[in-house]
Amino acid sequence: MLKNRRSQVAPVRLTNVLGTLLLCGFFAGAGIGYVWHRNRNQDFEHQIRRKRAQLEDLRMQNSYFARQLEDLRSYRFLETRVKELNLGLTLPQPEQILHLPEPSRATVQQGEIIRVASGESRP
Repeated sequence: MLKNRRSQVAPVRLTNVLGTLLLCGFFAGAGIGYVWHRNRNQDFEHQIRRKRAQLEDLRMQNSYFARQLEDLRSYRFLETRVKELNLGLTLPQPEQILHLPEPSRATVQQGEIIRVASGESRP
């Protein structure tokens, strides 16, 4: 008697099971890799935003300190500070000002030391 083919149980092949498991593993790994990569990119973007904000703060501080230094170097501030500390400093007379000549480039490049006080130079 002929058996009905629909009622027969087909044997499960090992290659089909392994292929299916490998395919599912590949898609699971690809999904996990995609999520990990996306999270890493978001972390980098957050770090970049934080560093840019920090850079902007440092630039603002730098400009603030530059303005403060400019104010502290101003003649008006220095004069006021000298009066507050009672240092007794005044502007020098023109004959008290000593003008020193600039050393030439050749002298500086050769490494000579110019002694202004004694007027001598030595190599």
